[in-house]
Amino acid sequence: MPPRIFVDLNDTWLMQPDQSDKGDLLGFIDPAHDDHRWIPAPVPGTVVDACPDLYGYLGPAWYRKHFTAPADWAGKRVVVRFESVTDHCRVYLNGQEVGANNDGYLPFEIDLSGALRPGQDNVLAMWTENQPRQEDLPGFERGWRTYCGIMREVRLIVSDPLHVGAVRVLRAAPDAGGGRLELEVDLSNNRGESAQAEIEASVRQGDKVLAWFRAGPQDLAKDGRTTLPLGGHVPGVEAWSPKNPGLYHVQVRLLDRGREVDSMELRTGFRTIEVRDQGLLLNGEPLTLTGFDRHEDSPRTGLCTDMAIVRADLEAIRQTGGNFVRMAHYPHHPAELDLCDELGILVMDEIPLYWWRGHHLGEELFKTKRANARRQLTTMIQRDRHHPCVIFWSVSNETHESLPEVREGNADLIRHARKLDPTRLATHVASQWHQQMAFEADDVICVNGYPSIHLDRWRNLPEDFDEVMNKQPRLPELNFETAADFWRRRLRAVHEAFPDKPIVITEYGHPAVLGVTEGHMSEQRQARVIRNDASAMDAPYVAGITIWCWADHTWHESLTSPMTISYYGVVTRDRKAKLGLQAAAEAFAAFRQIPRGAAAKKAKG
Repeated sequence: MPPRIFVDLNDTWLMQPDQSDKGDLLGFIDPAHDDHRWIPAPVPGTVVDACPDLYGYLGPAWYRKHFTAPADWAGKRVVVRFESVTDHCRVYLNGQEVGANNDGYLPFEIDLSGALRPGQDNVLAMWTENQPRQEDLPGFERGWRTYCGIMREVRLIVSDPLHVGAVRVLRAAPDAGGGRLELEVDLSNNRGESAQAEIEASVRQGDKVLAWFRAGPQDLAKDGRTTLPLGGHVPGVEAWSPKNPGLYHVQVRLLDRGREVDSMELRTGFRTIEVRDQGLLLNGEPLTLTGFDRHEDSPRTGLCTDMAIVRADLEAIRQTGGNFVRMAHYPHHPAELDLCDELGILVMDEIPLYWWRGHHLGEELFKTKRANARRQLTTMIQRDRHHPCVIFWSVSNETHESLPEVREGNADLIRHARKLDPTRLATHVASQWHQQMAFEADDVICVNGYPSIHLDRWRNLPEDFDEVMNKQPRLPELNFETAADFWRRRLRAVHEAFPDKPIVITEYGHPAVLGVTEGHMSEQRQARVIRNDASAMDAPYVAGITIWCWADHTWHESLTSPMTISYYGVVTRDRKAKLGLQAAAEAFAAFRQIPRGAAAKKAKG
């Protein structure tokens, strides 16, 4: 038996909606329960995939899966890993509750060893629901349609009780003659006796081994845990960048008295990201970001990841002149990050702390939501920190920064992200920045704005802005000049308040419906907004522009009256191009010509 084996639990499960939430009383947990009339359900998949008549379903549902555990799994550590279940779940094996999870867009593992029946039929049952709760992330505050279901892959992981718990890439950066790799490896000993643990790591490109590292041996007591650091210089590696996205495989092997008992493998790249001279530097070179926000939404699979759509989207974004994707507004499937690593697309990774309103429902609820955000941020960083494409950790989106507890909450999360991973930039995405500047803790300033749509909603603008908006009629053809003026003046004000921090526009754009040629929802208006607003973001301290968004996606009717689709995409949900796509390519090309950072200072001098 190899040191670690994986058993795929995807394909078909059995599903039963449970709107009354009485499944436990009806015996759905019992392995002997008669489930032969349950609905066959695809996994990954949603309740709606199994039962299309339940479109928009909010509430509980049950899933069951029968599998046979080989007899030689006795004495092994057997874990089930779910990549994503939305939004809350409890998991049972053979009638025994074995674990639970409330972080809908992140993976979790549950040890099944104590309830497993080797050599027999086993029944894995799950209760899940997507009914939002106030303390949740995202909870009630979200700008996309959520689904109930097992959204990503499920697998069993079988290993020795002495095992590798996690491998973390603390640092992977270029240095003279190659790169510097620093790892941290968690080890656990669930055997009934002590062990002598030693780890070795290899770095390779293809079949060529570039470096070996060792740590230990170290005595590990029964039920003991330890974390071992290792790493060093790796000769011959090249710096990862959008133009040269070089990747390297790292394999970590766990030895007990010289015998391999477990292993884990990941892929990484060597690069640095930093702020200097009002700009972003990648591997010490000036970096300009152009790209899109993207939801994990597919016309075929909904919010379940569709890797064919992901690849096509990312390749099209590159062809448009984009080198950056903000993964809105939750951690996306890790395979999407793998593709960004391969294609050389830079990424903002974000937790779903959305429209946070502080103490409006009480101080205790605020504390709980803040703790949940901190936990999700930790899990996201630990999951994704080996990906060279990730340059920003974003802790929230469009929170109510007029509230002091929200400002401090964002700052605390940013400090936490920076402590966990000082090799990347930590930030939050602001929409109230024209009213309340709260960027003291951020490494880079990230702002959203839609002045062409919401001119009447802005507050605390210079007096001449108020005069323009109050005296001029609000006709579409009169909004463009005012919108450009808004961007120039307000970005200048932010820069004057925080002169050492670059600014990235993380959302701007306009809705459009394919084929509409006049009025507010026309393709022509969207294209004009994309060009017009970008032309006003021409200051040297603006390091990037991000269009909301790449593709139309589903959202809740309550956000847009009876509409179920957000039409802000430059392509439709089924990926037909609007006029905004060509406008984006033109805006990106023009934006890249503007000198920034040290180059701007030199040009000015």
